[in-house]
Amino acid sequence: MAPLVPMRSDQPTNYDNLESRDERVTTSTTSQKKIHGRDSERKQLIEMLKMSRAEGNVCVLPILGMGGIGKTALAQSVFNDKEIENHFHYRTWIHISDNFNRPRITREILESLKDHQFPRSTNLDNMERKIQQTLKGKRFLLVLDDVWSHGWMVLLNHLESADVECVKIVVTARDSKVLGRQGNLNGLTLQGLKDDEYWSFFVKCVFGQDRDLDHAICPPMLESIGKQITKKLKGSPLAAKTVGRLLWNDKREEQWAYVLNNHLWELGTEEDDIMPALALSYNHLSEDLQRCFAFCSLFPTDHKFTVQDVVYMWIAHGYIPQVQGSSKTAEDIGREYFDELLSIYFFQPCQDSPCFKFHSLAHDLARSVSKDENFTYDADADADPKPVEVEVIKRVRHLWARGDPFLSIEGKTTSLRTHVAHGTEAELHIWKRRELQLLKNYCSAGSGWIWELEIFRRIRVLVLYNYAVEEFPDLLDNFKHLRYLDLCRTSIKSAPESLCVLYHLNMLRLPDMYVLPDLFHRLVNLRFFRVNTESTDAASAYEIEFPVKRDNGYKIAQLRNMNELRGTLVIRTLENIDNREDARNANLHHKRHIECLHLVWSNAGEDCEPNVAEEVLEGLRPHSQLKKLHINGYIGVTSPSWLLALELKNLREIELHGCKNWATLPPFGKLPYLNILSLHDMKDVTIEGDHEAVTEFPFLEKLELEGVSVTFNGMQTGSCIFFPCLIHLRIVSCDRVRGLPWPMLSKLQKLQIQDSMGLGDQFPGCLIHLTSLVSLNIVGQTCNVPPP
Repeated sequence: MAPLVPMRSDQPTNYDNLESRDERVTTSTTSQKKIHGRDSERKQLIEMLKMSRAEGNVCVLPILGMGGIGKTALAQSVFNDKEIENHFHYRTWIHISDNFNRPRITREILESLKDHQFPRSTNLDNMERKIQQTLKGKRFLLVLDDVWSHGWMVLLNHLESADVECVKIVVTARDSKVLGRQGNLNGLTLQGLKDDEYWSFFVKCVFGQDRDLDHAICPPMLESIGKQITKKLKGSPLAAKTVGRLLWNDKREEQWAYVLNNHLWELGTEEDDIMPALALSYNHLSEDLQRCFAFCSLFPTDHKFTVQDVVYMWIAHGYIPQVQGSSKTAEDIGREYFDELLSIYFFQPCQDSPCFKFHSLAHDLARSVSKDENFTYDADADADPKPVEVEVIKRVRHLWARGDPFLSIEGKTTSLRTHVAHGTEAELHIWKRRELQLLKNYCSAGSGWIWELEIFRRIRVLVLYNYAVEEFPDLLDNFKHLRYLDLCRTSIKSAPESLCVLYHLNMLRLPDMYVLPDLFHRLVNLRFFRVNTESTDAASAYEIEFPVKRDNGYKIAQLRNMNELRGTLVIRTLENIDNREDARNANLHHKRHIECLHLVWSNAGEDCEPNVAEEVLEGLRPHSQLKKLHINGYIGVTSPSWLLALELKNLREIELHGCKNWATLPPFGKLPYLNILSLHDMKDVTIEGDHEAVTEFPFLEKLELEGVSVTFNGMQTGSCIFFPCLIHLRIVSCDRVRGLPWPMLSKLQKLQIQDSMGLGDQFPGCLIHLTSLVSLNIVGQTCNVPPP
């Protein structure tokens, strides 16, 4: 198979074989504050939705138009309109695409109405009855976005028989054929934006990124070329945003002329074809980024992905170049690649989750340039799924399969590098009783599936979703090239020791397990791992959690050789460590890539003796490059030597929570880069100031005090300057706050005081010193504030 090559200006781009399927996921929310040039259509759609209908209680309103014309954006804008929100009792948004799966869609509607998740095995008839009961006497708005077939019409049957006041169904689609017998209905057909409106929008896309959108101006020398370019964009908002970003990167007149005269414009096969515009943007990506983009066409309809998922898959396949002498990690470069694809609108954020999605046309382009390397098999999309041909399996390098794996993988190949396997709705209920025996039979017979050695000899990425298998064969030592392994959505209860010979593993996700292998620490190249099923929190995208247990496989020493871990490391249940030596076995001081460290004792440290906690914290000395330190539930009295000696000079953020016996804190004021200091739920704390120093807390911008009794000692005498850069001070539920050097807080801009009597007579007299204050928020019983 020929490797993927980038498109160049002298290379024709073949996208005539693109399938007309939509491969993105949409949500009901939009990041756009205003839908440009669609005011009349928006007003018209709102009026139609509010209008009562003489016959029948179910009304279908289609929004039709070519890809990228703004159908989804218009529907989102109306869906979230306050007038519409107040008019309907219930509103539900469902993304359909080319895979109309009736049980899945029905369950999503029911979950939206009930705000409750239902098992995948829930009976379809029961779900439809629950929907009818919930909607009785109500007004219901249902948006079916991105429809590609008339399969959706089966939903009309049970909705029409429901005793509802009214149901309005908005259907967005490219082709009116998907409306079936509803094809003669009144609705909206979106055309390209008019010339003047489109030029205004295009200018905002190009120059609005440099200044206020409403004041974007095109220089006269570029205006003539720019207007000629817009004529090639067919009035499409997506094309304007994508090419606009390309031109924003280079505003030279010769570059704009090059874009205008590029041969790719000649490849448009239809009047409304905007694929040349997307191909232009793709053509200007680096070769490495083109490869990363093409790989993502592996993901199918209705798939949402996180930055972490995509970046670590790219790393696993070697798509991220390593620059000698650069301080950037592969994760840093991967995130830059992801952000660049996001900036040209090939990827789009899901506003209601930390996930992202492909735009449909961008996905079409990705499938075109990936040629035969990627293959997606979806049994849920086919009522009678057939086995995948052996020759197909032999050609592909990256396979995504939803369905019975014994049907979807029959051949043998040494080319496969990625396999993402999903269970299906239909087969979920039979897996529990049959899959273990089948798995053993297939492995012993050497005829297929995940553990077949000949098929997966060179596999680098392996992901299993929604399989009830509780164990797997002890054959993983043969997966020597595996870099990325995700089993967190399976029912596996324990992992074999052979897992620990996968020395190349960079990324590992496992479900909650009773026992981890004793030799887990041998996975020395791990950059990320997680031992639970929750991994979608945006804030924890690169957060590694390790719960310390007394069971084999969960002792702190398992971390000792994993010095490639990076991002955020959270070590929980530290009460299960008995002494300093055991804590030292974690070798945290060798983990130079960990930027944020969370050390957590459960139950506020009640299950641990103070002297033991002190020994344990002493043994958990981090690497000197650590930037953020969070300590929760520490019940020791003394500070560890590595904090007293100021070994962590690169600390930017410190958060202490529930450390109730920690009376005198280390000299945090001498940390040169400390930017944020947060103290929560601590009593009788003293922060000592060195009045003989020149400056203390030189770069601290944010100080948070919540539920604390604190004294700032020695900060109101001498010549030392304290908190010269403090911008934000937050004091919440504090019994005592004494000794703050108010006259030195002249840079303070935001002051929040809530339910804090501990300031005593300092307030409101202290306000006279706060000459830069722009925000003052006082809530509850606070200080000596007189009543209004």
